[in-house]
Amino acid sequence: MLSEFVFHGVPQGHDTWGSAGDRYYESFYGIGDSCKGAKTVLVVEVRRDANGLCSYYTYVRPHNIVAKGGRTGSYFGMSYKVSSHYCTDVYSLYMLFDKIYEEKIVGTILEKAGNTEKYLIASFADAEHQLSLIRQLADNLIRASFENDFEEIDSSFSKQYASTSVYYNLDDINSETFFNSTKVYGKVFVSPEYSSKDSIISTLSSSDKRYQALKADYEKQIADLQQANAQIPQLKSQLSSLETEYADARKKLQEFQTAYETAKNSKATLEQQLKRSQQETEQLRKSANVGIVADRLEPSLNELLGIMRSVKPSGGVEPDYIQQWENTRNKRRRHHTYGLGPLGFILIALLVIMALFAVFFFLGRKTARREKAAIEQQYNALNDKYSSLLAEVTTLRENRSFYSLRAKSEKYPTVSFEVRDESDAIVSDALQIGKKYTVTCRGVDKKGEWKADGFTIRGKNDNPVQVEVNKADKAVLSYCVNKENALSIEYQVRQ
Repeated sequence: MLSEFVFHGVPQGHDTWGSAGDRYYESFYGIGDSCKGAKTVLVVEVRRDANGLCSYYTYVRPHNIVAKGGRTGSYFGMSYKVSSHYCTDVYSLYMLFDKIYEEKIVGTILEKAGNTEKYLIASFADAEHQLSLIRQLADNLIRASFENDFEEIDSSFSKQYASTSVYYNLDDINSETFFNSTKVYGKVFVSPEYSSKDSIISTLSSSDKRYQALKADYEKQIADLQQANAQIPQLKSQLSSLETEYADARKKLQEFQTAYETAKNSKATLEQQLKRSQQETEQLRKSANVGIVADRLEPSLNELLGIMRSVKPSGGVEPDYIQQWENTRNKRRRHHTYGLGPLGFILIALLVIMALFAVFFFLGRKTARREKAAIEQQYNALNDKYSSLLAEVTTLRENRSFYSLRAKSEKYPTVSFEVRDESDAIVSDALQIGKKYTVTCRGVDKKGEWKADGFTIRGKNDNPVQVEVNKADKAVLSYCVNKENALSIEYQVRQ
């Protein structure tokens, strides 16, 4: 069983020490992204070189490594290559690599400086003596401690998915599942920083519960919206009918106002004519020549009779009665010395006409007032009904969506806010100013900080958090992780 222990990294530029020309180690240049943020990783891979299948075990420090000249983005790696065999105790091999790094590499090849580790050499050749001693120590420890922990690579190593990488927590290796992964996949990454199978199962179970709760909440919201949408066509139809009734009522009111103005003008004309007749009557009373007075008054009476005929049928003088009165008047003009005489008859006629006019005027005004009051009452009722239905439609439209998304991070695809009121019921309507709510951010597994515009927050680092709405119309609530906005939602607020 042939083996080699190789050092590689970027002390100044990419460099390798201890290899017999295998270019496999160059593939670790820029490997930081593949390590998913882990500071220490053991990469296990079974692959073919010029002599056949080999297994590689590479201990890598992929982050926060600084080159000798101060350039960032370097890495450090140690690899153990075994021909035609693979190790069955990878856990112990990882612990051996980690011990060698902490006790032999740190202080001679690299030095720690805060959160970074910096190369002390510009080339591995500058520390050839130290590296030779470390390699000899590593070979001796592996041969002594892993004598029975290597088995021959057989035909089950199909490498069917050689271009795919998989990740394991350190506690989950040395299992059948792990070794099966080394047989079919390419690089297998091992780190104590990766999620273990137990934590993954727990997370999936918790996520499923949250999903079911969110699903039920969203289904309820969808049902409410569907019910609201079903009501809108009926409300629109009612609103259209009411608008037609409203327009008809306005038209009738305008027609009545026109008729009312006409009646007022007619009243003014009659009052003027009556006043003029009263003045002429007074003059007739003082006149001694009855015939001359009768001739003078005749045009005014004819004019007054024409006006009375124009206002019929609201209650005027009957045509037969008027004709009879004219005949009598003509007869008495010929015999004006008989009985009361023309002057007395004229006075009696004027009194009758004035009485008929008064009856017509007061009855007509009373009827007009009653009709106007009835139409105005109908108009006001329709106007109130129109305003109420329009407000109901407006409220229904506003409540269809009581929040809108402001921002959402792609890092947390399932992030959401759950809002509950003081009775612990999920809120699906506009928030109310002055009320307190409990808000839970779900779908984020890291601790964050709340930020708000329009809310008073009690404990900005708590999750769930207690909030109180202090701003009318709209309020914005955000949850930030590492100063990055995970989710931001704008809520509708009512008084």
